[in-house]
Amino acid sequence: MKTAKLTLVFAAILLCSRAASEWRKRMRLHRLIYVSVGLFLIFIHPVINAQAATAQQLIERAIQTLAISPDAMKFKSFALTGNIVPQGTADSQAIRVLVRGLYDLRFEIAHQDGSTHLVVTRAGGKGALRDAAGRVTKITRNARAGTEVPFLPLPGMLAELLAYAGTITDLGIDTMGGRTVHHVVISRQFPQGSDPDGTMTARSTVDIFIDSENFLIVRLGHAAADLSGKRSIARTVTFADYRPVNGAMVPFLITESLDGQKTWSIAVSSIDFNRKCQDTDFQF
Repeated sequence: MKTAKLTLVFAAILLCSRAASEWRKRMRLHRLIYVSVGLFLIFIHPVINAQAATAQQLIERAIQTLAISPDAMKFKSFALTGNIVPQGTADSQAIRVLVRGLYDLRFEIAHQDGSTHLVVTRAGGKGALRDAAGRVTKITRNARAGTEVPFLPLPGMLAELLAYAGTITDLGIDTMGGRTVHHVVISRQFPQGSDPDGTMTARSTVDIFIDSENFLIVRLGHAAADLSGKRSIARTVTFADYRPVNGAMVPFLITESLDGQKTWSIAVSSIDFNRKCQDTDFQF
């Protein structure tokens, strides 16, 4: 009888031992799974955010490079003079550009026969074009959508672009003109007062190309439209010949291309920052 009882006791101990062993194995497996999932979440979270963080850091580095002096961050309006050479001609014509912030621009070309070609754009989607013959064409809101990129890549304006960014993406390294550049894309969110119906926000993607060696802005690209606002056009503005002016690095050579075809180049002669602009400056 005692032997039978001992046998039962040993059997129970063995079953408990095996059950405990099996339980420990399962717990180890569960712990391994939990640890694995935890580590995956810990490491994948920075990967998801690293692209935006890197893109923002690249733009911030470009802003620091452009702003030699802290005062340069305040430059958001300027008057520029120079000479423009339209593609397909060898004749240069005098040009005067007046800019106030991201939205207000006056672009005036003086032809050699005394006539002028004038483009004026205003915040809120207003604008008009007057050709050398005096004909005036209103620029529709749809035609304006997406065109609010800086005429010059000034640090204060880039900081404003960054402040209104909805998404920022680092597309990695590209090659441009034999140089290595960082390709960053910003999709912006305009203030409601500047974009009440969301048209410009919907078409606001800006491609920024930053020199990987000196962190100067090499090119800005965006989708523009023709005057009717119906046909989309890929527009790029390329910057070169940077020089220091009043504490900011400024490109003295600007080139525009539409759908890959060069349209004009501007050789800058002078630039006056923080010029006091009036609303009448952006009227015909």
